[in-house]
Amino acid sequence: VDLYSEEHSYDEYDTKRLGTDVNLGLSLGRPYRLDLGYQLEHTEITDSSDTNAFVDPGGKEFYYNQENITLSSFRATVSRRVLDNMFLPTRGENGYIRGTVYGGPLGFDGEFYSLEASYARYIPLIFKHVLSMRVRGVVLDNYGTDEEIPLTERLYAGGSRTIRGFKYRSVGPKAFRADGTPDSEQPCGGQSMAL
Repeated sequence: VDLYSEEHSYDEYDTKRLGTDVNLGLSLGRPYRLDLGYQLEHTEITDSSDTNAFVDPGGKEFYYNQENITLSSFRATVSRRVLDNMFLPTRGENGYIRGTVYGGPLGFDGEFYSLEASYARYIPLIFKHVLSMRVRGVVLDNYGTDEEIPLTERLYAGGSRTIRGFKYRSVGPKAFRADGTPDSEQPCGGQSMAL
């Protein structure tokens, strides 16, 4: 059981997250595992650097400073882990498939789901070097009456943990000010990502 309060700062806005996360894990026979989790989280966008209306690539108008949501979600993860070291692996592989459902019968805001798969392979080389290869794919989509994925739950890429050499969260769909101000693009996140 986790209780948490987090604050994150981005170029466009800051977020505050307050929530609880309950997890239950079960071995499916070595090296497979099933993890089930329930999360209840309140997220609020604060300190938005721009209070103007923006238009996303789909033509929908939105504001960066108008998100204040509570999400309830259930997730199931099946994983396979064969590593020589959990924290600094030099040999082996690690992969998982995860499905998450938000809202609907779980209540609160939002009605969407995510599907995610990830795989990493570690191969020892000469002079104690290790070659690490990773692939990851995520898809978000809505169901029910909600038409949009919340801004804080969308997918962003760029930075050392996703695509090195690009500014943090800079790869992906961009929104522009509705008034047509030049050079006003801001990341607005996407609903699918492949790395």
